[in-house]
Amino acid sequence: MKVRTLICATVALTLFGSSAGFAQWEDDRDQNRHFEHHQDHHHWGKGDRLPDRYNDRRYEVSDWQARHYDPPPHGYHYVHTDDGDIVLAAIAGGVIANILVNH
Repeated sequence: MKVRTLICATVALTLFGSSAGFAQWEDDRDQNRHFEHHQDHHHWGKGDRLPDRYNDRRYEVSDWQARHYDPPPHGYHYVHTDDGDIVLAAIAGGVIANILVNH
């Protein structure tokens, strides 16, 4: 009976320890992703390609008329970057055609 109790306790500790280690790994990974996202300061230039995360609609500048920007050419849109820059970029591919505001 003692052997059975010892085996059950060992299995329980092994499972608990591995799940705690996995949770810590997930936390570390999330913190690293957050750190990388906020440390990605970039000075954009014509011909640069925006990272894929800028394909999200939340980065699109939809009030370009109120800002007195020229209409974007067909296949392009205005995008605001995490750094506060406004760029004119290709919808497909994210290649920057022009930079309106660059900090």
